[in-house]
Formats: sequence, structure tokens, C-alpha cells
Amino acid sequence: MKPWLAIAVCGATLALAGCTFLGETTVLSSIGPAPIESPPTTGYGSLQVYSAHAPTGPDLMEQEWTWFADSWSNDLLYSPARSDYALYNEQGTLIKWVRNARNQYDPKPTSVSLPPGRYEIEAAADGGESGTFPVRVPVVIKPGQTTRVHLGDGWQPNHCDARDVVRLPNGDFIGWRANP
Repeated sequence: MKPWLAIAVCGATLALAGCTFLGETTVLSSIGPAPIESPPTTGYGSLQVYSAHAPTGPDLMEQEWTWFADSWSNDLLYSPARSDYALYNEQGTLIKWVRNARNQYDPKPTSVSLPPGRYEIEAAADGGESGTFPVRVPVVIKPGQTTRVHLGDGWQPNHCDARDVVRLPNGDFIGWRANP
């Protein structure tokens, strides 16, 4: 075997092996609503997922129009909405694919009304300079309360005990730990 071919085969093998380690991150602790004094006991709850910003490709016609309409500013082109995500029930069955914004300029995530219970989301988290990466996060929905998952907005909880919050492996805070 020629030396360059052996090097190419070894390089390809290492590259493929490296790709297998870039899989999905699963968060083991469930995220629930923020702690409150007297929670409601009836009704549906809601879920908001601050996933990584959705990628947007440049539309040259829109970019030219925005350039003139914005007085030489293209700021609106670079304020993408939150990326969409999948919502699963406790058994792992896909319930719905959630479109997480009204349009590409809407920074507020969609609020999904759900019956109380345990669910799991699969979404993109913001990895900073390294881009985005997929995560699976268990969530708990409680009656009359909103569970918020922060995967792309740099959320920092106010004064709290480290046992009250859930973090990604990189240390980013992503939500309040669900109480049993």
C-alpha cells in the first residue's frame, strides 16, 4: 500500500470516529417552572423554549430592499428567531414539531399549552463560538405555570442554590430543576 493512501485511510477513519462523539447531549435533570410560593393546582401549564437562534440564509432581493428601507442598516437581517424543536411525551412518542416563532424576525419563543405531566424536548442549544448542538431535555409541566428552557439566551438565575438549577455539560444554566 502506498504511504499516501495509508495516511488518507487513517485520516478518514479518525474523522469518522470523531463524528460519532459529536452526538446529542441529553440533560438528565428535569426542568420545571420557577419556584413560587403558592402554585395553582388546576388547568393546563405552558412551555417556552429559548432554543438557539434559527439560521437564516441571505435573500439578496430582501437584503437590497432592507438596505435602502433601513437607511443603510441591515440589522433586521441578523436578528433571527428561535429554532424549531420536537416535543415528545413521556413514552418517547413525538407529539408535535413546534414552530418556535411567527417569522424569522420574531425573537420571542412560542408558548405551548400542555396538560400537566412529563415531556421531553429535542432542540438546538447555542454553543457560542462552536455553533449549535442538539440536546434532549426532560421537562415537567405543572398546572397554571410556565416552564422555560433556556438553550440560547444566556439566562442567569438570580440568587439561588446550585441544586435549584439545571446546567448543560458546558456549565450554561438552562432552567429551574423540577420539584418532584
